[in-house]
Amino acid sequence: MKIGIGSTRAVLIFSDFVIKIPRVRVLRLFTRIIETNRNGSLKRKSQLYSKKNIFIAVVRYLIEGIKANRREYFYFQKNKEKEGLLPTTLLIFGLIEIQKKGNVLEESSFLWKRIFILLRRENLHKISSFKACNFCIFEKKLKILDYADEETFQLLERGVFVIMQKINSRYI
Repeated sequence: MKIGIGSTRAVLIFSDFVIKIPRVRVLRLFTRIIETNRNGSLKRKSQLYSKKNIFIAVVRYLIEGIKANRREYFYFQKNKEKEGLLPTTLLIFGLIEIQKKGNVLEESSFLWKRIFILLRRENLHKISSFKACNFCIFEKKLKILDYADEETFQLLERGVFVIMQKINSRYI
């Protein structure tokens, strides 16, 4: 077993599946509050989570990993027929998400370079969630393995599935 750490979730990596568990980062929360209070951006930053109440903003920040697990699971359930998503098989109260495991792409791989060229043609190459480590090969097809944020949903709907189909037909 290996362990991966993302911004909102920790990932336990086994041979055939992964388990995604929310990260509750209380210490980081307090250091961020102190830091943003010092530089005067506390109100602006807290409004990313709640426009009205800083307490609600704190709670939303702390449960971001649970929300990510839920978003990813339910997005997959609604879009199972689309071949570009790595299957998410089980969700337990948002605390544990189980997903199939694929072979993650490397930045230096030929396939990632081809994908990056296609993303650049569509002006999608600057998107933070589109990096090699968020894509994998599963059952001889290209899949996206981390699709928990709203930005990624919108991009998938804007045509990333089409790009992935092109790559599957040309290179895999």
